[in-house]
Amino acid sequence: MITATSETSDRAMRVNDRPHPTSRFIGITLQELESADYSVEYLVDGVLVVGQPMLIGGPQKTLKTSVTFDLAISLITGKPFLGRFEVRRTASVAFFSGEGGFGFLQDVARRVRVFKQVEMRRLIGMTVCDRLPRLDRAEDLAALGDYLDLHKPEVAFFDPVYLAMSGADASNVLSMGERLGNIGRICAEHNTTLVLLHHLKRSREPYSPAELTDLSFSGFAEFAGQWLLLSRRSHYIPSPNARHELWLSIGGRTGHGGLYGLDVSEGLTGSEEGRYWYPEVRDANDVIDQQEAAAEAKKEAQRRRALERDAQRLVETLVKHPAGLAKTPLRDASGLRADPFGKALAMLLDDGQVVECRVPPGGNKKTPIVGYKLVEQII
Repeated sequence: MITATSETSDRAMRVNDRPHPTSRFIGITLQELESADYSVEYLVDGVLVVGQPMLIGGPQKTLKTSVTFDLAISLITGKPFLGRFEVRRTASVAFFSGEGGFGFLQDVARRVRVFKQVEMRRLIGMTVCDRLPRLDRAEDLAALGDYLDLHKPEVAFFDPVYLAMSGADASNVLSMGERLGNIGRICAEHNTTLVLLHHLKRSREPYSPAELTDLSFSGFAEFAGQWLLLSRRSHYIPSPNARHELWLSIGGRTGHGGLYGLDVSEGLTGSEEGRYWYPEVRDANDVIDQQEAAAEAKKEAQRRRALERDAQRLVETLVKHPAGLAKTPLRDASGLRADPFGKALAMLLDDGQVVECRVPPGGNKKTPIVGYKLVEQII
């Protein structure tokens, strides 16, 4: 939390000991800036700072709402966020949702609560609203201020922000900055940390960690004081035991940040185990090592399949020549290039499917030369 000493506050109305001409723009000296206490307060270690607007972003259907609900319930219960990030202190929460309705939010809340092993009676300090205020309507902003006055949340989530504004001038950073500034100002006036949920561009590179520049529309990357970005590491195919394999990128202007792997199992409706919530945060280096090992294994499997195809071509060629063929005629008859031919022939020799034999030489020569034939064709 950012605070200032009373001495600084008293002197804030003066510059060089002269009365400040207006109370709207207040300046302080570098000495006052240095001596004041502007300490940063974390609600969640390495994730969420008090007072900085936060953007939670991700492509469609990357569990943004579920991950955010995990964060919200961690804030009111003190349970670690995603089972990994410790909560410094509990905080009251307001959650505004424009998608899914109360039924969807109820399902998410139940699954997250079970994962965190929290009894329902402990879920206090959080309100949920199934409507979003419009950031471009003065009456909605005034109503939001009334809501914050009534419930006094320390953190407010808005999901998704694109439903809270019109699409006009979405590419105009000045226009978008004004709209985002409106809700940022109202939340700041009520000592509420603002968290907006937003989508990423469809044109971004798939399966790579997301960056702020991947956020859709103008102004959002510039507005974010801290961020939590989700993106897929691999394609998700629904099944009872399937996992969402995601990248989790965290950062903020106060200096915190990190890249993690996030694996989430949540089951399927109608399956034996039903729906649940089980997230697992992994170190990025472990994920990268696993990806590199999997990529190398895939390449090796491809090389093996290619080698087996080439070996099969040699077998098919030798079937047509039961007496055997010398190396060069065998290679020419198979249509293989020199390197694949050599590897395929070596594999067949090692496996005992092909053996050396003597075959007639070409041209006017009479002395038999080394050739190759299938084992079952040896008499």
